[in-house]
Amino acid sequence: MLDGAWIEVDTPVQPMTWWIRTQGDCVWGAGQVDDVPPDRTISAVPDLVQSLAGHIGSDLVITGEILWLGPMPIAAPSIPSRYAPLRMLIDVDDTGRILLREDREPGVSGPRCPAPGGYCPAPLVLQPAD
Repeated sequence: MLDGAWIEVDTPVQPMTWWIRTQGDCVWGAGQVDDVPPDRTISAVPDLVQSLAGHIGSDLVITGEILWLGPMPIAAPSIPSRYAPLRMLIDVDDTGRILLREDREPGVSGPRCPAPGGYCPAPLVLQPAD
């Protein structure tokens, strides 16, 4: 159900493409920002790569970790760690499309941004790339 390509949505920067695989209750994936238009100033850098790994619970919640593998975002020099816990909901939108949605509100402290006022990336929301 989750295997395949996913696109990041609701992001003010260049969307990241994710490739996700599952086996049983295990889920893992890799995401990459590919080409950044030369006329666009963004906080991400080309070839930014992240990975995620975790488990899908019976409550349809993915708990796991996210890891920055490639260059760090330009606007985030103060990130204390390339590794952070991640909690994602498997959700269905109004059109019946499956979404993967990070379980936190924009700008609110959470696993990936524990310090108020520190770097806090937008909640990760993915939709199938088809």
